[in-house]
Amino acid sequence: MLTFEQAAEILDEAADALPEELLEGLTGGISLLPDKIVDEEGFYIMGRYFRDGLGRYIELYYGSFESLYRNRDDEWVKERLIHTLHHELTHHIEGRAGETALEREDEAFREDYMAAQRGDPVYVDSILFVDEDDCSLAPMAAAMMTAKAVAAGDKKLRCSSAGLKDGPEVSALAVRTAKGYDADISDHIPRTVEKRMLSGADAVICMTEEQGDRLADRFPHYDMRIFALGDKDIERPAPDPEDYKRAAGELSEALDGLLAELMEDKK
Repeated sequence: MLTFEQAAEILDEAADALPEELLEGLTGGISLLPDKIVDEEGFYIMGRYFRDGLGRYIELYYGSFESLYRNRDDEWVKERLIHTLHHELTHHIEGRAGETALEREDEAFREDYMAAQRGDPVYVDSILFVDEDDCSLAPMAAAMMTAKAVAAGDKKLRCSSAGLKDGPEVSALAVRTAKGYDADISDHIPRTVEKRMLSGADAVICMTEEQGDRLADRFPHYDMRIFALGDKDIERPAPDPEDYKRAAGELSEALDGLLAELMEDKK
């Protein structure tokens, strides 16, 4: 874990690298404090943006980082520090512009977390499936899930797909294999995942746990909506018809289980 002095130096360098216009109006500056802050619901508070009688300023809490991330490597903690700084700075920019989008996003994250803590049923009407490049498994999963939901009497479920990185075009083998499950992805155009896609989905389903971890690291505010499909990873198939059949069979089995859970929650 980074020392307090190392964390302070990282934040100083990150702040110095920002355009001056982004810091305009931040009269109280940016401070790293040794405090550990936990709110009444048990959330560690990593940072806060203040707008009060003392002006506008940002505080980050080293003690919260130390408690939550003590087992993480230094580079990972550095990324989280800088992310938190940028997050709180966005509150400042939005506050000056009279916007509240990030506040609403923060509240949605808290609601997701509290619902999970209470064990509330999850009502899902939209799912974003994610794989490496949106060229094979994710579009197959989205189209297959839609077909399965319609067959089960749920015509409201909306499914889409995206990739963690840019993809060239949908695999011809994926198109051919999906047809065997009444799923047409011949017109699919691969997309790279963006925040707006996550905010518009009730659940985000990755093909592997590792993909889910990477997505949650990139979009930590949506961590509570990100899951892996099934009990075991579904690996990208080799460019071979038989391996695509294997992957499609694993997808179908996992999607059947997911659909059964969703239908039960909606009873």
